[in-house]
Amino acid sequence: MRRSLRSSLMAIVAVMFIGFSATALAQPCPTPPDCPNDPFVRQAPILLLIAAPGGGICSVRVHYCARLACGIWRDMYITGWELLSEECAGVNIQTLLNESMNAIWNQTPNAWGVTIPECPSGDNFWRVFTAGCYELVGSEEGISIEPCLANSQCWASYKVCRQNGQIVRQLIFQGQASSCPDPVQPGSGMEGCFSACPQ
Repeated sequence: MRRSLRSSLMAIVAVMFIGFSATALAQPCPTPPDCPNDPFVRQAPILLLIAAPGGGICSVRVHYCARLACGIWRDMYITGWELLSEECAGVNIQTLLNESMNAIWNQTPNAWGVTIPECPSGDNFWRVFTAGCYELVGSEEGISIEPCLANSQCWASYKVCRQNGQIVRQLIFQGQASSCPDPVQPGSGMEGCFSACPQ
């Protein structure tokens, strides 16, 4: 199941939506990996609309934390997503992550109070962190994608600029990925977990 979930949220989302509304996702901000005097701060979630492969619009609410680390690094940490429409069943998890990153950066002003400059200007001080290992969580409140494994983390740094109103990013460095175990062992309780790391 993990391999199929990693590539797509699949029809299980549509099934889980029966009788569900939006969930209240309340994952805590993580402990800073460096610059310990600059904690992550929870930001207001943003609503993201993504064109679904099968037609229609996937409506998703992105939850994240942000910080300015050591006066240099503009960090975001995506704590999870609320899936608000059945169309999200066909959206690839990497697409969901990429679109979330771009939307967070593209806000005016964004969490760091910085307007992304027009290309070819830009700087290399943007970092994205994720839990690395996630799972679909369904309840009477709704469906969310939440961290599956404690202390798991992936990260990457980018050069970011804007072209014709769209975010353009260049991968500068990808940190050591600590994501889902591969393979997930039967009976481990992690059979539904899947990886999502910034690329």
